[in-house]
Amino acid sequence: MNRLNLSSHGFALAVLALGAAAPAGATVLLGTDTSWRLTTVLPASDWNSALDFNDSGWVSAVQLTGLAPSPMSIWAPCAHPNALVNGTPVPATDYGAVGCQFSGDLDVWFRKTFELPAQPISAFMNAAIDDDLDIFINGQLVAGNHDCLAGSLGPVDISSFLTGGTNLVAVSAKDCTNDWGAYGSGNHQFSLTVNGELPVVTDPTSVPEPASALLMLGGLAGLAGARRRSAKKA
Repeated sequence: MNRLNLSSHGFALAVLALGAAAPAGATVLLGTDTSWRLTTVLPASDWNSALDFNDSGWVSAVQLTGLAPSPMSIWAPCAHPNALVNGTPVPATDYGAVGCQFSGDLDVWFRKTFELPAQPISAFMNAAIDDDLDIFINGQLVAGNHDCLAGSLGPVDISSFLTGGTNLVAVSAKDCTNDWGAYGSGNHQFSLTVNGELPVVTDPTSVPEPASALLMLGGLAGLAGARRRSAKKA
């Protein structure tokens, strides 16, 4: 697990490294964006396992501007912009281009369902967090980090946790402080990508089944024989 401790004040616009590069031929199966749902209130116990969990009362994630656009860094909307510097509130006008990166929402729960045509041949997850998180795939805990330091993790092989059809990724994220003056921190962000390879799925209607192919060939042979007999009689 690669960890990076961001100790500078300046709105921490550094980009957290996301582990190893995707293997050649891999495609992006999932990434963080504003379609992810979130809440800042402790959810019911099945929030990280139930595909049909009712998150209609949750809100959409917001992109943290001022950071690298890909993978997109997200967090909760700026509903509680009460970041501190050495105990002194930061005026909202001082947040600048970093958007909600310094809001006072320190505990956030994320959910995202996504579709796959089949179980991937390979699937590797990378994530970046400021500060701590647990990541669940279809109800199974697959990765976590709890050191109150900004950092990254991965690549993590999650291919065995995915399936063809609907999948769920759920993340509990935590920023350990909203006072970025006292600890050189207080900013928060979360990003995630899954790169992998899917099996080639052929259209079953495009290739005849063996039995059908044999019947078709037998029929053609019969027609050819009948034509030869007709030609001899003539």
